[in-house]
Amino acid sequence: MKSIAWLLALILIVPAEARERTMEQAKKIPLGSEVVVTLKEKQAFTGRLVELNENSFTLGSFVPGEADRLVPFQE
Repeated sequence: MKSIAWLLALILIVPAEARERTMEQAKKIPLGSEVVVTLKEKQAFTGRLVELNENSFTLGSFVPGEADRLVPFQE
């Protein structure tokens, strides 16, 4: 579980040239996995990985009725 959180944290802080390599690692995380994401502003979110693409990923909430969160990799 911690490795998934670290991987997503790395995706958020790596320079653009290293992002492709990190993106390949992120693609190995199965959709639906529980992840912890820490943004540059030190905000942390926990949820399920719903979708992953080149520019962002979607974090599904554990709170019923709360909307999924689209997180751009630059954050």
